[in-house]
Amino acid sequence: HWPNINGVATFGRNLAHGLAADGHDVLVIAPSQTGKKYEEIDRNHRIMRTSSVIFPFYQNFRISISPYKEVKRIVEDFEPDVIHVQTPAGIGLAATNVAKKFGLPLVATNHAMPENLIDNLRLLAPFSRPINYILKQLGTRFYNNADFVTLPTEAAIGMLKGDSFHAPYMAISNGIDLTRFSPGGVPDEIYGRFNIPRGKKIILYVGRLDAEKHVSVLIRAAKRVVQESDNVHVVIVGKGTDMENLQNLVERLDMQDHVTFTGRVEDEDLPYFHRMG
Repeated sequence: HWPNINGVATFGRNLAHGLAADGHDVLVIAPSQTGKKYEEIDRNHRIMRTSSVIFPFYQNFRISISPYKEVKRIVEDFEPDVIHVQTPAGIGLAATNVAKKFGLPLVATNHAMPENLIDNLRLLAPFSRPINYILKQLGTRFYNNADFVTLPTEAAIGMLKGDSFHAPYMAISNGIDLTRFSPGGVPDEIYGRFNIPRGKKIILYVGRLDAEKHVSVLIRAAKRVVQESDNVHVVIVGKGTDMENLQNLVERLDMQDHVTFTGRVEDEDLPYFHRMG
């Protein structure tokens, strides 16, 4: 969850803000950013942070290893009408067990495939096939506990579904805040600050630069495009564990004049980059 920057964290925070703005009383349970439990306010809703430790294998997330008692106490105090879980482990697993204990309706959203996680754990790559199988079976068992399952795309449903998956489900888009992300102009200052050429067609990537995103495919494809037309420039927005490899690839392909890495940008600049693309 926020302040981590990734798709799942952004979705959860946007959903909480949107539900609260629509008049619902929203409480988020998420791992502590300091290790110790505490409560905070995020604009229009509360976040209860549970005790956590650093997960060193993946983006240095903080995770709550055994949060059942904390989650149970929080749910008892809040008395929710519905519990919505975002992950099949840690707090998500604890909240699922609490929902079953108290007979509360449970919605679960699946955000990731096991293959994406293993892509980033290089030491486990030789064992990826059996690990992916085990994780998929565990995920199916987890989501079968829900009263309703949502996934962001029809393709994601196809990857999760199997003979043993029987929970009701629906593809529901993560959604876009159209008050922020809409067509319009881009200030010259944005082009200048990030040294992006004017007058060229911009191919845009915004997101984490980790192995699972396969941004190298985009760069190799762009190499073929610029060989046919010099009127194209690639802008890659974000940071991640694969950034150095991608920058080296750009150099090996002699694409330095055709690719710009902006790094992580301020949230208020993101709409301009989308307009630019």
